[in-house]
Amino acid sequence: SNVRMQAHRACGRISGLLFRTFFDKYEIEGTEKLPKGSEPFIIVANHQSMMDVAAIFALRLKAAWVAKTAVFVIPGVGWLMW
Repeated sequence: SNVRMQAHRACGRISGLLFRTFFDKYEIEGTEKLPKGSEPFIIVANHQSMMDVAAIFALRLKAAWVAKTAVFVIPGVGWLMW
């Protein structure tokens, strides 16, 4: 839906701001390996930190989330994953 896409775009901007604010230098590597166009693909987070979700949002991709049910009820980010 349009509201969902607006929320995803907002999360992408917020995630980028978080990275610029709290980390002197950050680099997103490997974006050249992402498929071009609308070809579907999967990104798997290894959960080395809670920043995994923010990093995925920072890629600013149209995404569908797969997670255990409990994650979706977490205020804020969990709600935006719907």
